[in-house]
Amino acid sequence: MIKEGLKLIRLQVQGVRIVSNLVLDFKKQGLDEILGKNRQGKSTVIDCIAILLGGRKYYNDKMIQDGQKKMVLVGQLSDGTQIKRIFTEKSERLEVSKENTTLKSPQMFLDALINEFTLNPYPFLAKSAEEKVRFMMEFCGLDFSGVNKEIKELEQERIIVGREIKSFGELNLKLPERVEAIDIDSLYTKKEILESENEKIIKRQEAIRMLREGLKKLEEDKKRIEEQIKIMRERLGGLDEKLLNLRSVKEIEKEIREAIVNNQRLQEYNHQKEKVNLKIKKEGEYVKIQSRIKRLKEEKISKLMEAKNPVQNLMVQEDNLYLKKDDVLVSSENWSNSEGLLISLELCKAKMPKLRGIYYDEGERFDRETREMIDAWAIKNDMNVVVTRVDDVDRLEEGKIYIQEGKIIEGGGEMNVRRGTRSR
Repeated sequence: MIKEGLKLIRLQVQGVRIVSNLVLDFKKQGLDEILGKNRQGKSTVIDCIAILLGGRKYYNDKMIQDGQKKMVLVGQLSDGTQIKRIFTEKSERLEVSKENTTLKSPQMFLDALINEFTLNPYPFLAKSAEEKVRFMMEFCGLDFSGVNKEIKELEQERIIVGREIKSFGELNLKLPERVEAIDIDSLYTKKEILESENEKIIKRQEAIRMLREGLKKLEEDKKRIEEQIKIMRERLGGLDEKLLNLRSVKEIEKEIREAIVNNQRLQEYNHQKEKVNLKIKKEGEYVKIQSRIKRLKEEKISKLMEAKNPVQNLMVQEDNLYLKKDDVLVSSENWSNSEGLLISLELCKAKMPKLRGIYYDEGERFDRETREMIDAWAIKNDMNVVVTRVDDVDRLEEGKIYIQEGKIIEGGGEMNVRRGTRSR
């Protein structure tokens, strides 16, 4: 059995616009409905409760009735605590007392009685899916700001690495046959030596040619220069003409061409190998980033699943809130009014306000079945829920609070709208 909590059991209103002088007694458990036609003072009652408990942030200058200098709100709690709040055009006075003792910090005491759902569930119900998710995460004590920042940074890094991998194109990972490098410089040196020797041979050949030409001239004048011919023959006889033959450089040039082609192949091999290795490295980085992002998201899902959620069958996911209904997940955009209200009620209860009361306006959006559900929920959870509702019926029901022109009309008879009386 739930232990009975603190309740607002009486509200007295004086000098407030339509509601000039009013006393309301509330149930300790269950649903209290304040009924009446439009502009009869129903919403003003909820406003007065909000001002009584919440203070100036719920007050506006049009609250005081014309011709009155002040408005007075008095509330009595189930433990005997009395709350009195007085507003004039220029001042405000709050007094909270119990057993003839006045509290020194009255508003601090009142702030501890209520939470953001006590006076209105609709700001939560009107939130977008994203805002509801953010609210529930804060409600459950989940903070993914650091994880989301890391995921965002990793996703950006993944894009960059992916672009780098794409820049390699359709890269053939099979390397060509590797060849050994050839020292082309030594071949060029060898060629230079041969060319130098050939130049010397050419010079010698030129000398021989000149000698032969000279010999020919001498032979034409054999008699006259016989002695000179003899000398030249002696000189020619000492020369080894075999050593003066030119040596071909074609083979060396061929070796050089082959070496150039070989080294180009080696360069291509090394370049290809470097690209392949770099691509493999980047692909490894991409996989690690992908794995990290997946792990972080899985951790978030796990935390969401493990979070202590006060509402039965309400699932908090990153994209939305879902209500499990007959094994079907219904997103927050598709909740009925009664489903949304029940969730709001459960959230209010989970906040564990010291004052176990919830006060809503515009209850006409809820059908009879929903109102009965609220009443049963409030009794089960030791809460008092006060709801206003537009009602044009002439029949007054027992247990309901009727307001006409700012005054209470008792339930249980036929309502005479003109006079505001009842008949049995």
